[in-house]
Amino acid sequence: MSVCHRKPSIQGYFDAFNQGNLAYIETAFKADFAAHNPFGTLDRAGNAADLQRLRGALPDLTQTATQLVTEGNWTAALYTIKGTFSGQYVNADGSSIPPTNQLLDLPAITFFRFDEQGLVAESFEVYDSLSFLTQLGLITVTAPILEPTVTPGD
Repeated sequence: MSVCHRKPSIQGYFDAFNQGNLAYIETAFKADFAAHNPFGTLDRAGNAADLQRLRGALPDLTQTATQLVTEGNWTAALYTIKGTFSGQYVNADGSSIPPTNQLLDLPAITFFRFDEQGLVAESFEVYDSLSFLTQLGLITVTAPILEPTVTPGD
């Protein structure tokens, strides 16, 4: 696949995701694909299952790409993840997290590496996982009140 087909391939991934078509991963990603994100590394089937669980918890979930940049065998995507945590999130181990009805509006960046055949070989997803968990209402973050330090002679 030529470099000029990499951006459309990644845009196709976002379009398919937004339509609920996770089967696109089977056609555009290598069988031994690896997805790296703040919570660990998943293979192609694990990545698709994780996205399906996320969509189950946030049924209105969308990923909107605002920038796609290709250099060599890499395409970087800057995008926004939006949705409402209105469904139960069921973990891979069967445990679950009840919905909080909180809104998610999270910027993210993923670097996609292509192989010689033009398939996505691996991805590296970067986002603020603290903001992710806070926005979904899964954790509460409180900051300490900082007091100015007075130095003698000031």
